[in-house]
Amino acid sequence: MRTSYRKLFVKALDELKNCDMENVEYNIKIILTDTFNIDFNKFILDMDNEFEENKVLLNKYMVRIEKLKAYVPLQYIINKQNFYGLDFYVDGSVLIPRYDTENIVDRVVKDFGENKEFSVLDLCTGSGCIAVSLKKSGFKKVCASDISDKALSVAKHNAKLHNADIIFLQSDLYNDFPKDISFDIIVSNPPYIESSEIEKLDKEVREFEPRLALDGGKDGLDFYKEIVKKSKYFLNQNGRLYLEIGSTQAKDVIYLAKKYQYDDIIIIKDLSGSDRGISMRVN
Repeated sequence: MRTSYRKLFVKALDELKNCDMENVEYNIKIILTDTFNIDFNKFILDMDNEFEENKVLLNKYMVRIEKLKAYVPLQYIINKQNFYGLDFYVDGSVLIPRYDTENIVDRVVKDFGENKEFSVLDLCTGSGCIAVSLKKSGFKKVCASDISDKALSVAKHNAKLHNADIIFLQSDLYNDFPKDISFDIIVSNPPYIESSEIEKLDKEVREFEPRLALDGGKDGLDFYKEIVKKSKYFLNQNGRLYLEIGSTQAKDVIYLAKKYQYDDIIIIKDLSGSDRGISMRVN
């Protein structure tokens, strides 16, 4: 039996016609091009050219469409998300990297200019996207830690995928760190959503992304309280702490920074002008 990319696209679109989902057509195209290993231009140019069905690939395609129909995030379906110019493997054991987090990575890179002879820790690394991106940006020594062994497996896979030499530690924040380890830079995108807000998130997020990577406690600040308090003991003199934050959390995190006597506190904005991170220096 012969088919075409257009027929496959229409078939999937028909399967999803009753789904209340954004970007349906785009998601189908991404699944189609990824499954059949074709670039987007070829998909457009060859859309109506018929070819013999590959039953294995066709089955894989329709299984993926069924997952999309069940609101599984696109990135988990194709096991891929681009971040800071690199493609990262992702699955349900890690948070899907967001473009907002690129603002934090970019700020670290810009702050330290051409001198990358600094040691970096990516705390709560998840997929390892921050650690790998910083290593590929030229930082000499990069460590990454997470409490989840499954997340660390994904991060290690991504480090290997991008030939990034990273030291990995499994730890509940700093609780299992060696006492004599220290860094010039600590970066973290910790869980920061209020527990009561989790159920209000989009279905794709609340049902499929790991709650461990989302839930920041009653006020969303549980992790910030611990990280800001304890990071100063793992930062070298004049070292900097970079934290991604929710858009309404700057005031609270700045309060913590001042409470624990950090200085040179800077708010990092995203492209829309919203608060996206905080940078602070240990003195």
